[in-house]
Amino acid sequence: MAAVTEFEKTAYQYPAHKKSSKAAYAALLAYNALTKPMKGEEKSQWRSKAILSSLRFTNTYPQDPRVPAVLVKTSEELYANKDYLKASETANAYLERKGKKKKKLYITALTVYGYSQFELNQYEAAEDTYRTLLQQLNNKDKQYKAVYNRLAAAIYKQGENAKNAKDYKLASYHFLRVGKTTQIGRAHV
Repeated sequence: MAAVTEFEKTAYQYPAHKKSSKAAYAALLAYNALTKPMKGEEKSQWRSKAILSSLRFTNTYPQDPRVPAVLVKTSEELYANKDYLKASETANAYLERKGKKKKKLYITALTVYGYSQFELNQYEAAEDTYRTLLQQLNNKDKQYKAVYNRLAAAIYKQGENAKNAKDYKLASYHFLRVGKTTQIGRAHV
């Protein structure tokens, strides 16, 4: 615990120097080592602190080459903690970064963003993200079928919302799209 404190003090409290970002990243590594043997509530509390430290690292040192991986890992942890809004924002921060993206990180960020949008009842955004994600996956990928199912669910939810708003024409349009999507999905799976 003392190591985390010292690394963070070096990274954020002293005047900036060329090793500030290294100290901030070392704090993240120290959090991971510290929380590995922990269980239950203690682990949960320390992982929450680690998430805050990760977000601070990415905001303070956005040019550090480790930031993309930290953003994606943090978005996964936020999603696992059911903090869908923050998970979505963090995954999107990665997706909006300029420059070439590593395919694995890109796929993970798309997954977290799409799943978070679905949980936030943003079904149109989820649908768009699932479509982009499917373009990145091979149809033999183990994730492919699950994403297709989620795509159909996002379209269905749009139909439900239209039906609840008594816009039956729009609802039927979405429900028909579900059928078309699942037919196409079966052909690819």
